[in-house]
Amino acid sequence: MQYQLQRSFLRLLDGRILSYIHAWPEKVSGAPLHKVPTIISMHGWPSSAQMASLMSAHVTERGFQLVCPDRPGIGGSSIDHHMSFRSVASDMAQLLNHLGVEEGAIMMGFSGGGPHACACAALLGPKRVSALALLASMTHTRGPESQPLMHGMDLFNRLGYNAIAYLPPALLRWSIQAAALLSSYVVLPILQGMSGRRAPAPETADSATQPVLTPPADLSVSGSIGSLPGFTSAVPHLIGMLSDNLGPRSHGGLGFFQDVQLTCAPWGEFQLSQIRVPTAVIQGTADTCVPLVMSEYLATRIPGASSTLVEEAHDPEVLAKQPLDTPGGVRKTETMPGQSHPLPKQARGLHVFHGEGHVSLILRRMSEVMQVVHHLHHASTTQQK
Repeated sequence: MQYQLQRSFLRLLDGRILSYIHAWPEKVSGAPLHKVPTIISMHGWPSSAQMASLMSAHVTERGFQLVCPDRPGIGGSSIDHHMSFRSVASDMAQLLNHLGVEEGAIMMGFSGGGPHACACAALLGPKRVSALALLASMTHTRGPESQPLMHGMDLFNRLGYNAIAYLPPALLRWSIQAAALLSSYVVLPILQGMSGRRAPAPETADSATQPVLTPPADLSVSGSIGSLPGFTSAVPHLIGMLSDNLGPRSHGGLGFFQDVQLTCAPWGEFQLSQIRVPTAVIQGTADTCVPLVMSEYLATRIPGASSTLVEEAHDPEVLAKQPLDTPGGVRKTETMPGQSHPLPKQARGLHVFHGEGHVSLILRRMSEVMQVVHHLHHASTTQQK
């Protein structure tokens, strides 16, 4: 299926600019897009809206439109010096208003975007956000219950999370500024030279008077399911995401600093128990950046994930022999390497992909992920009726 992909800019009520990448099935071009099922995808860190380029083909193949915003201070979005979960949820509400999506949006969060997706599902209410999909989503990493959540995490990431938790904020901020300088003038040029590929050029919105700013038409691109990036073709997008967080236009990494500080701390602005919409928690077993225990923590504390058991696995005989081995009775759907994903009768719960790591979950298994999301959408529309 052909799809269109374009970066756009929205001026928010407080004057800030929100940058987002929008992808939609070409077959609906010219039709009212607000009637197309909508996924708002919250990127991880260090990542950005450019993550849409890695997901768009499979998302649009299922008939959804994908909207991937840059969070404050990242990519083309303005800094928000008072950033909080509530302020990000407010930004998403304004974006949904602009798109004309009054109800039924699906929130998707990958990695460090998971906490923001949870916040939107909890704070915007079940009419506005009707379903939640968490892909390798992190939890808080400091405060109560945090240390066991890092079991299975590699040493580099464990050290990084502990630095975020225990370094004085001024020193952490200085460290990120130094990393931004190093990335801008050393790391990014080396990566571009080694790969022979450059990051897609960032677009910016000037502060003109128009409420919505759209790049020229030649910045729009089209693609097909056959052009979904693999590891090699994903390189420029991965470089671009790093640049959006720590490159020359990154405000010295301030947006990245705010994001990690907010998501790693205990999430006091909302409770997971507030999330009662159908929820799928999706995780790879080989992920050492965000370990499986984090997904189990989320799946057992979000009512929308644990209230209904996932009934089918990729190998029903394997599932029949498998106990309900997560607290709270959440059924795991497990995918063995090389297996295709059947259409589950219920998409809620914890979906485990054996052998998949953090990034490979998106690059290799997005088709199966979207099958889960498709049925999650069906469950949410049934529940609303």
